[in-house]
Amino acid sequence: MSASTQASINDKVPATLTVLFFLLLSGPPRLRIRDATASLDAVIDPVVVLHVIVWLSAGYWLFTQLWPHRRVLWRKLSLPERLGLLTAVALGLSTATSVSPALTIFRVYQLAVTVLFASVFVRKYGVRSALTHIFWSCVVLCAADAIAAFVAPDMVFGASEFGIMRFRGDLIAQTGVVSVLAIVLLFVHRFSFTAAACIVGLCFAVLLFSLMRTGYAALVVAFIVFLLKVPTSQTRNAFLFSGAIVLLFSWDFLVSRLNEYRDIDTLWTLSDRAGLWAYLANMTISQSPWIGLGYYSASRVYGPEYNPGLGTAHSGFMEVFAGGGVIALAVYVALWIVMAVLAAQIFLRRRDRISVTVLALFAAVALFNSIGSALEADPVGFTFWILVVVMPMIMRMPLDAKSRLARAGAM
Repeated sequence: MSASTQASINDKVPATLTVLFFLLLSGPPRLRIRDATASLDAVIDPVVVLHVIVWLSAGYWLFTQLWPHRRVLWRKLSLPERLGLLTAVALGLSTATSVSPALTIFRVYQLAVTVLFASVFVRKYGVRSALTHIFWSCVVLCAADAIAAFVAPDMVFGASEFGIMRFRGDLIAQTGVVSVLAIVLLFVHRFSFTAAACIVGLCFAVLLFSLMRTGYAALVVAFIVFLLKVPTSQTRNAFLFSGAIVLLFSWDFLVSRLNEYRDIDTLWTLSDRAGLWAYLANMTISQSPWIGLGYYSASRVYGPEYNPGLGTAHSGFMEVFAGGGVIALAVYVALWIVMAVLAAQIFLRRRDRISVTVLALFAAVALFNSIGSALEADPVGFTFWILVVVMPMIMRMPLDAKSRLARAGAM
Protein backbone atom coordinates (compact mmCIF):
# COMPACT_ATOMS: atom_id res chain seq x y z
CA MET A 1 0.00 0.00 0.00
CA SER A 2 1.51 3.30 -1.06
CA ALA A 3 1.97 6.28 1.24
CA SER A 4 -0.43 8.38 -0.81
CA THR A 5 -3.06 5.66 -0.67
CA GLN A 6 -2.62 5.28 3.07
CA ALA A 7 -3.04 9.03 3.52
CA SER A 8 -6.26 9.02 1.57
CA ILE A 9 -7.62 6.20 3.74
CA ASN A 10 -6.92 8.21 6.85
CA ASP A 11 -8.73 11.28 5.51
CA LYS A 12 -11.62 12.45 7.65
CA VAL A 13 -15.02 12.00 6.03
CA PRO A 14 -16.48 15.43 5.15
CA ALA A 15 -19.72 16.31 6.92
CA THR A 16 -21.57 16.69 3.60
CA LEU A 17 -20.52 13.18 2.57
CA THR A 18 -21.67 11.80 5.94
CA VAL A 19 -25.09 13.37 5.33
CA LEU A 20 -25.17 11.92 1.81
CA PHE A 21 -24.23 8.48 3.19
CA PHE A 22 -27.13 8.69 5.66
CA LEU A 23 -29.61 9.79 3.00
CA LEU A 24 -28.63 7.01 0.60
CA LEU A 25 -28.80 4.36 3.33
CA SER A 26 -32.18 5.57 4.55
CA GLY A 27 -33.74 5.97 1.14
CA PRO A 28 -34.19 8.91 2.06
CA PRO A 29 -37.28 8.32 4.27
CA ARG A 30 -40.61 8.48 2.42
CA LEU A 31 -42.21 10.76 5.06
CA ARG A 32 -45.73 10.49 3.58
CA ILE A 33 -48.23 7.89 2.45
CA ARG A 34 -48.11 7.56 -1.35
CA ASP A 35 -50.29 5.50 -3.64
CA ALA A 36 -48.35 2.65 -5.23
CA THR A 37 -49.54 3.67 -8.70
CA ALA A 38 -48.16 7.19 -8.31
CA SER A 39 -44.63 5.99 -9.05
CA LEU A 40 -45.87 4.04 -12.08
CA ASP A 41 -47.46 7.22 -13.42
CA ALA A 42 -44.34 9.32 -12.61
CA VAL A 43 -46.29 11.62 -10.29
CA ILE A 44 -43.93 14.22 -8.80
CA ASP A 45 -44.25 15.63 -5.29
CA PRO A 46 -41.77 17.41 -2.94
CA VAL A 47 -40.49 14.14 -1.47
CA VAL A 48 -39.84 12.74 -4.95
CA VAL A 49 -37.93 15.93 -5.77
CA LEU A 50 -35.84 15.43 -2.61
CA HIS A 51 -35.07 11.85 -3.61
CA VAL A 52 -34.05 12.87 -7.11
CA ILE A 53 -31.78 15.62 -5.76
CA VAL A 54 -30.12 13.22 -3.29
CA TRP A 55 -29.45 10.51 -5.87
CA LEU A 56 -28.27 12.95 -8.53
CA SER A 57 -25.92 14.47 -5.94
CA ALA A 58 -24.54 10.99 -5.25
CA GLY A 59 -24.10 10.42 -8.97
CA TYR A 60 -22.22 13.71 -9.34
CA TRP A 61 -19.90 12.88 -6.42
CA LEU A 62 -19.18 9.48 -7.95
CA PHE A 63 -18.43 11.11 -11.30
CA THR A 64 -15.84 13.38 -9.70
CA GLN A 65 -14.24 10.40 -7.96
CA LEU A 66 -14.30 7.87 -10.79
CA TRP A 67 -13.76 9.87 -13.98
CA PRO A 68 -9.99 10.24 -13.49
CA HIS A 69 -9.74 6.43 -13.07
CA ARG A 70 -12.27 5.41 -15.74
CA ARG A 71 -9.77 3.39 -17.79
CA VAL A 72 -8.76 1.14 -14.91
CA LEU A 73 -12.02 1.15 -12.94
CA TRP A 74 -13.26 -2.30 -14.02
CA ARG A 75 -9.92 -3.94 -13.30
CA LYS A 76 -9.88 -2.52 -9.78
CA LEU A 77 -13.28 -3.95 -8.87
CA SER A 78 -13.54 -7.28 -7.08
CA LEU A 79 -15.63 -10.12 -8.52
CA PRO A 80 -18.64 -9.40 -6.26
CA GLU A 81 -18.60 -5.72 -7.25
CA ARG A 82 -18.49 -6.64 -10.93
CA LEU A 83 -21.42 -9.00 -10.46
CA GLY A 84 -23.29 -6.20 -8.67
CA LEU A 85 -22.85 -3.86 -11.63
CA LEU A 86 -23.76 -6.63 -14.07
CA THR A 87 -26.95 -7.18 -12.05
CA ALA A 88 -27.81 -3.51 -12.59
CA VAL A 89 -27.07 -3.84 -16.32
CA ALA A 90 -29.24 -6.97 -16.60
CA LEU A 91 -32.08 -5.25 -14.76
CA GLY A 92 -31.72 -2.30 -17.10
CA LEU A 93 -32.70 -4.57 -20.01
CA SER A 94 -36.17 -4.81 -18.49
CA THR A 95 -36.84 -1.18 -19.38
CA ALA A 96 -38.04 -2.48 -22.76
CA THR A 97 -40.86 -4.47 -21.12
CA SER A 98 -41.62 -2.18 -18.16
CA VAL A 99 -45.03 -0.55 -17.85
CA SER A 100 -43.20 2.37 -16.22
CA PRO A 101 -39.82 2.81 -17.96
CA ALA A 102 -39.05 5.97 -15.97
CA LEU A 103 -39.44 4.13 -12.66
CA THR A 104 -37.35 1.18 -13.85
CA ILE A 105 -34.56 3.43 -15.16
CA PHE A 106 -34.45 5.40 -11.90
CA ARG A 107 -34.34 2.28 -9.73
CA VAL A 108 -31.58 0.75 -11.88
CA TYR A 109 -29.69 4.05 -11.62
CA GLN A 110 -30.09 3.93 -7.83
CA LEU A 111 -28.74 0.39 -7.77
CA ALA A 112 -25.68 1.27 -9.86
CA VAL A 113 -25.01 4.36 -7.73
CA THR A 114 -25.29 2.33 -4.53
CA VAL A 115 -22.81 -0.31 -5.74
CA LEU A 116 -20.28 2.32 -6.87
CA PHE A 117 -20.79 4.57 -3.83
CA ALA A 118 -20.04 1.64 -1.51
CA SER A 119 -16.95 0.78 -3.55
CA VAL A 120 -15.54 4.31 -3.54
CA PHE A 121 -16.42 5.11 0.08
CA VAL A 122 -14.83 1.98 1.54
CA ARG A 123 -11.68 2.35 -0.52
CA LYS A 124 -11.32 6.03 0.26
CA TYR A 125 -12.20 6.04 3.96
CA GLY A 126 -11.76 2.46 5.14
CA VAL A 127 -13.74 -0.47 6.48
CA ARG A 128 -14.18 0.84 10.02
CA SER A 129 -15.44 4.20 8.78
CA ALA A 130 -18.04 2.53 6.57
CA LEU A 131 -19.28 0.29 9.40
CA THR A 132 -19.34 3.25 11.79
CA HIS A 133 -21.42 5.29 9.37
CA ILE A 134 -23.93 2.43 9.01
CA PHE A 135 -24.07 2.05 12.79
CA TRP A 136 -24.78 5.70 13.56
CA SER A 137 -27.20 6.01 10.65
CA CYS A 138 -29.24 3.10 12.05
CA VAL A 139 -29.09 4.50 15.60
CA VAL A 140 -30.40 7.85 14.32
CA LEU A 141 -33.18 6.09 12.41
CA CYS A 142 -34.09 4.08 15.53
CA ALA A 143 -34.29 7.30 17.52
CA ALA A 144 -36.37 8.94 14.78
CA ASP A 145 -38.81 6.01 14.78
CA ALA A 146 -39.07 6.14 18.59
CA ILE A 147 -39.70 9.90 18.64
CA ALA A 148 -42.24 9.67 15.81
CA ALA A 149 -44.13 7.03 17.80
CA PHE A 150 -45.09 9.81 20.22
CA VAL A 151 -45.20 12.96 18.06
CA ALA A 152 -46.24 11.60 14.63
CA PRO A 153 -47.63 8.06 15.12
CA ASP A 154 -49.15 7.90 11.63
CA MET A 155 -45.61 7.82 10.21
CA VAL A 156 -44.51 4.68 12.04
CA PHE A 157 -47.63 2.68 12.90
CA GLY A 158 -49.30 0.32 10.41
CA ALA A 159 -52.03 -2.27 10.64
CA SER A 160 -51.19 -5.87 11.61
CA GLU A 161 -52.95 -9.01 10.31
CA PHE A 162 -55.72 -8.40 12.88
CA GLY A 163 -56.12 -4.73 11.96
CA ILE A 164 -54.36 -3.59 15.15
CA MET A 165 -51.80 -0.82 14.78
CA ARG A 166 -48.21 -2.09 14.84
CA PHE A 167 -44.93 -0.16 15.29
CA ARG A 168 -43.39 -0.75 11.84
CA GLY A 169 -41.72 2.55 10.91
CA ASP A 170 -42.86 2.41 7.29
CA LEU A 171 -42.42 6.09 6.44
CA ILE A 172 -39.07 6.59 8.21
CA ALA A 173 -37.23 3.26 8.48
CA GLN A 174 -38.37 -0.29 9.19
CA THR A 175 -38.04 -0.61 12.96
CA GLY A 176 -37.08 -4.28 12.97
CA VAL A 177 -34.35 -3.75 10.37
CA VAL A 178 -32.47 -0.68 11.61
CA SER A 179 -32.57 -1.86 15.23
CA VAL A 180 -30.96 -5.22 14.36
CA LEU A 181 -28.26 -3.62 12.18
CA ALA A 182 -27.40 -1.17 14.95
CA ILE A 183 -27.24 -3.87 17.64
CA VAL A 184 -24.99 -6.07 15.50
CA LEU A 185 -22.63 -3.22 14.65
CA LEU A 186 -22.32 -2.21 18.30
CA PHE A 187 -19.82 -5.05 18.66
CA VAL A 188 -17.24 -3.29 16.50
CA HIS A 189 -17.27 -0.16 18.70
CA ARG A 190 -16.01 0.47 22.20
CA PHE A 191 -18.34 2.50 24.39
CA SER A 192 -18.60 3.06 28.10
CA PHE A 193 -21.08 0.81 29.87
CA THR A 194 -23.57 3.66 30.22
CA ALA A 195 -23.40 4.67 26.56
CA ALA A 196 -23.63 1.06 25.36
CA ALA A 197 -26.58 0.39 27.67
CA CYS A 198 -28.44 3.45 26.34
CA ILE A 199 -27.87 2.48 22.71
CA VAL A 200 -28.79 -1.17 23.26
CA GLY A 201 -31.83 -0.14 25.32
CA LEU A 202 -33.10 2.16 22.56
CA CYS A 203 -32.47 -0.27 19.70
CA PHE A 204 -33.74 -3.35 21.51
CA ALA A 205 -36.91 -1.53 22.60
CA VAL A 206 -37.53 -0.50 18.99
CA LEU A 207 -36.96 -4.09 17.85
CA LEU A 208 -39.13 -5.57 20.59
CA PHE A 209 -42.10 -3.30 19.89
CA SER A 210 -41.74 -3.77 16.11
CA LEU A 211 -43.04 -7.35 16.47
CA MET A 212 -41.04 -8.12 13.31
CA ARG A 213 -40.45 -11.86 13.36
CA THR A 214 -37.78 -11.63 10.66
CA GLY A 215 -35.96 -9.09 12.81
CA TYR A 216 -36.02 -11.41 15.80
CA ALA A 217 -34.70 -14.29 13.66
CA ALA A 218 -31.97 -12.10 12.15
CA LEU A 219 -30.76 -11.05 15.60
CA VAL A 220 -30.71 -14.68 16.78
CA VAL A 221 -28.67 -15.73 13.73
CA ALA A 222 -26.20 -12.88 14.29
CA PHE A 223 -26.02 -13.78 17.99
CA ILE A 224 -25.11 -17.37 17.10
CA VAL A 225 -22.31 -16.13 14.83
CA PHE A 226 -20.95 -14.02 17.69
CA LEU A 227 -21.04 -16.95 20.09
CA LEU A 228 -19.18 -19.18 17.66
CA LYS A 229 -16.51 -16.66 16.70
CA VAL A 230 -15.90 -14.13 19.50
CA PRO A 231 -12.19 -14.20 20.39
CA THR A 232 -12.27 -14.93 24.14
CA SER A 233 -14.29 -17.02 26.53
CA GLN A 234 -14.81 -13.94 28.73
CA THR A 235 -16.52 -12.08 25.90
CA ARG A 236 -18.51 -15.18 25.02
CA ASN A 237 -19.74 -15.50 28.59
CA ALA A 238 -20.73 -11.83 28.56
CA PHE A 239 -22.79 -12.42 25.41
CA LEU A 240 -24.50 -15.45 26.91
CA PHE A 241 -25.25 -13.63 30.16
CA SER A 242 -26.62 -10.53 28.44
CA GLY A 243 -28.69 -12.68 26.06
CA ALA A 244 -30.18 -14.62 28.97
CA ILE A 245 -31.08 -11.42 30.83
CA VAL A 246 -32.72 -9.88 27.76
CA LEU A 247 -34.68 -13.08 27.05
CA LEU A 248 -35.82 -13.35 30.68
CA PHE A 249 -37.24 -9.83 30.78
CA SER A 250 -38.77 -9.79 27.30
CA TRP A 251 -40.13 -13.31 26.81
CA ASP A 252 -43.53 -12.80 28.42
CA PHE A 253 -44.09 -9.50 26.62
CA LEU A 254 -42.96 -10.96 23.32
CA VAL A 255 -45.17 -14.04 23.41
CA SER A 256 -48.28 -12.17 24.54
CA ARG A 257 -47.89 -9.37 21.99
CA LEU A 258 -47.13 -11.72 19.09
CA ASN A 259 -50.27 -13.71 19.87
CA GLU A 260 -52.29 -10.49 20.09
CA TYR A 261 -50.92 -8.65 17.05
CA ARG A 262 -49.63 -11.36 14.67
CA ASP A 263 -51.55 -14.28 13.20
CA ILE A 264 -49.63 -17.49 13.95
CA ASP A 265 -50.95 -19.08 10.74
CA THR A 266 -49.10 -16.47 8.65
CA LEU A 267 -45.81 -17.82 9.98
CA TRP A 268 -46.08 -20.89 7.74
CA THR A 269 -46.96 -18.88 4.63
CA LEU A 270 -44.46 -16.09 5.45
CA SER A 271 -47.40 -13.67 5.79
CA ASP A 272 -48.69 -14.79 2.38
CA ARG A 273 -45.34 -14.06 0.72
CA ALA A 274 -45.14 -17.64 -0.57
CA GLY A 275 -48.32 -17.19 -2.56
CA LEU A 276 -47.18 -13.79 -3.82
CA TRP A 277 -43.86 -15.23 -5.01
CA ALA A 278 -45.61 -18.04 -6.87
CA TYR A 279 -47.95 -15.56 -8.54
CA LEU A 280 -45.15 -13.20 -9.61
CA ALA A 281 -43.05 -16.11 -10.87
CA ASN A 282 -45.94 -17.42 -12.97
CA MET A 283 -46.61 -13.97 -14.45
CA THR A 284 -42.94 -13.51 -15.31
CA ILE A 285 -42.49 -16.96 -16.85
CA SER A 286 -45.66 -16.64 -18.92
CA GLN A 287 -44.97 -13.12 -20.25
CA SER A 288 -41.24 -12.31 -20.30
CA PRO A 289 -39.04 -14.99 -18.72
CA TRP A 290 -35.67 -13.76 -19.99
CA ILE A 291 -35.65 -10.03 -19.24
CA GLY A 292 -38.58 -9.79 -16.85
CA LEU A 293 -41.45 -7.33 -16.67
CA GLY A 294 -39.63 -4.19 -15.55
CA TYR A 295 -37.48 -3.83 -12.45
CA TYR A 296 -39.57 -2.59 -9.54
CA SER A 297 -42.55 -1.80 -11.78
CA ALA A 298 -43.47 -5.49 -12.16
CA SER A 299 -44.07 -5.99 -8.45
CA ARG A 300 -45.95 -2.68 -8.25
CA VAL A 301 -48.32 -3.80 -11.01
CA TYR A 302 -48.78 -7.53 -10.34
CA GLY A 303 -48.22 -7.64 -6.58
CA PRO A 304 -51.48 -5.80 -5.75
CA GLU A 305 -53.33 -8.07 -8.17
CA TYR A 306 -52.53 -10.98 -5.86
CA ASN A 307 -52.73 -9.15 -2.52
CA PRO A 308 -53.18 -5.36 -2.30
CA GLY A 309 -51.83 -5.43 1.24
CA LEU A 310 -48.39 -6.71 0.18
CA GLY A 311 -47.65 -4.38 -2.73
CA THR A 312 -44.04 -5.23 -3.64
CA ALA A 313 -42.26 -8.55 -4.18
CA HIS A 314 -41.08 -8.78 -0.54
CA SER A 315 -37.88 -10.56 -1.55
CA GLY A 316 -34.72 -9.34 -3.20
CA PHE A 317 -34.53 -12.52 -5.28
CA MET A 318 -38.14 -12.32 -6.46
CA GLU A 319 -37.83 -8.58 -7.14
CA VAL A 320 -34.87 -9.32 -9.41
CA PHE A 321 -36.60 -12.25 -11.15
CA ALA A 322 -39.93 -10.51 -11.71
CA GLY A 323 -38.17 -7.33 -12.75
CA GLY A 324 -35.23 -8.69 -14.76
CA GLY A 325 -36.07 -12.28 -15.59
CA VAL A 326 -33.75 -15.28 -15.77
CA ILE A 327 -30.75 -13.25 -16.96
CA ALA A 328 -30.76 -10.83 -14.02
CA LEU A 329 -31.58 -13.57 -11.52
CA ALA A 330 -28.68 -15.74 -12.73
CA VAL A 331 -26.20 -12.90 -12.20
CA TYR A 332 -27.71 -12.02 -8.83
CA VAL A 333 -27.63 -15.64 -7.61
CA ALA A 334 -24.01 -15.90 -8.76
CA LEU A 335 -23.23 -12.84 -6.64
CA TRP A 336 -24.79 -14.44 -3.56
CA ILE A 337 -22.92 -17.69 -4.15
CA VAL A 338 -19.63 -15.78 -4.29
CA MET A 339 -20.55 -13.88 -1.13
CA ALA A 340 -21.51 -17.10 0.66
CA VAL A 341 -18.13 -18.63 -0.24
CA LEU A 342 -16.37 -15.51 1.08
CA ALA A 343 -18.42 -15.72 4.29
CA ALA A 344 -17.40 -19.36 4.75
CA GLN A 345 -13.73 -18.50 4.21
CA ILE A 346 -13.88 -15.62 6.70
CA PHE A 347 -15.65 -17.88 9.21
CA LEU A 348 -12.93 -20.52 8.95
CA ARG A 349 -9.89 -18.22 8.89
CA ARG A 350 -10.54 -15.07 10.93
CA ARG A 351 -11.56 -14.22 14.49
CA ASP A 352 -10.81 -10.49 14.80
CA ARG A 353 -13.54 -8.11 15.91
CA ILE A 354 -14.26 -6.56 12.51
CA SER A 355 -14.37 -9.90 10.68
CA VAL A 356 -16.78 -11.39 13.24
CA THR A 357 -19.01 -8.32 13.04
CA VAL A 358 -19.04 -8.45 9.25
CA LEU A 359 -20.00 -12.15 9.37
CA ALA A 360 -22.88 -11.49 11.76
CA LEU A 361 -23.98 -8.53 9.66
CA PHE A 362 -23.92 -10.64 6.49
CA ALA A 363 -26.03 -13.35 8.14
CA ALA A 364 -28.65 -10.80 9.22
CA VAL A 365 -28.66 -9.05 5.83
CA ALA A 366 -29.05 -12.36 3.98
CA LEU A 367 -32.17 -13.19 6.01
CA PHE A 368 -33.67 -9.71 5.54
CA ASN A 369 -32.95 -9.75 1.80
CA SER A 370 -34.61 -13.11 1.32
CA ILE A 371 -37.82 -12.06 3.05
CA GLY A 372 -38.43 -8.52 1.94
CA SER A 373 -35.84 -5.75 1.71
CA ALA A 374 -34.92 -3.73 -1.39
CA LEU A 375 -31.52 -3.77 -3.11
CA GLU A 376 -31.15 0.01 -3.04
CA ALA A 377 -32.56 3.04 -1.21
CA ASP A 378 -32.90 0.80 1.84
CA PRO A 379 -30.75 0.12 4.94
CA VAL A 380 -30.44 -3.61 4.19
CA GLY A 381 -29.65 -3.13 0.51
CA PHE A 382 -27.11 -0.39 1.21
CA THR A 383 -25.43 -2.48 3.92
CA PHE A 384 -25.27 -5.46 1.58
CA TRP A 385 -23.36 -3.47 -1.04
CA ILE A 386 -20.94 -2.24 1.63
CA LEU A 387 -20.34 -5.89 2.53
CA VAL A 388 -19.81 -6.71 -1.15
CA VAL A 389 -16.80 -4.38 -1.01
CA VAL A 390 -15.63 -5.21 2.50
CA MET A 391 -15.65 -9.01 2.50
CA PRO A 392 -13.19 -9.55 -0.40
CA MET A 393 -11.00 -6.88 1.19
CA ILE A 394 -10.94 -8.76 4.49
CA MET A 395 -9.86 -11.95 2.75
CA ARG A 396 -6.95 -10.13 1.09
CA MET A 397 -5.58 -8.85 4.39
CA PRO A 398 -2.81 -10.82 6.15
CA LEU A 399 -4.01 -12.65 9.23
CA ASP A 400 -1.63 -10.66 11.43
CA ALA A 401 -2.83 -7.28 10.14
CA LYS A 402 -5.69 -6.64 12.57
CA SER A 403 -4.74 -3.02 13.19
CA ARG A 404 -4.52 -2.30 9.45
CA LEU A 405 -7.81 -4.08 8.72
CA ALA A 406 -9.77 -1.32 10.41
CA ARG A 407 -8.34 1.21 7.96
CA ALA A 408 -8.02 -1.02 4.90
CA GLY A 409 -9.46 0.28 1.70
CA ALA A 410 -7.09 0.34 -1.21
CA MET A 411 -6.30 -2.54 -3.49
